[in-house]
Amino acid sequence: MSKPGATTFSAISGCASAFSGSNVIEIGAQVLHFDPPPPSRFNQRVPPEIDRLTLKALSKKPEDRFQTAADFAAVDLAA
Repeated sequence: MSKPGATTFSAISGCASAFSGSNVIEIGAQVLHFDPPPPSRFNQRVPPEIDRLTLKALSKKPEDRFQTAADFAAVDLAA
């Protein structure tokens, strides 16, 4: 999970984190074993394009995430 992805998720969903748990071990297990929910699950005003962008930024595999901030900023939301 990337810091920009986590920050974006938090800002648009209204949730502190994509994962929850009663302690850091539970949260860490969720991060390792589960995909994050789309931000629109928590904020219905989030359009599908923003869900897609955020979930890409939160990808577990670093090679699937945006490689630079410029890549993140250059996303065509209409695509």
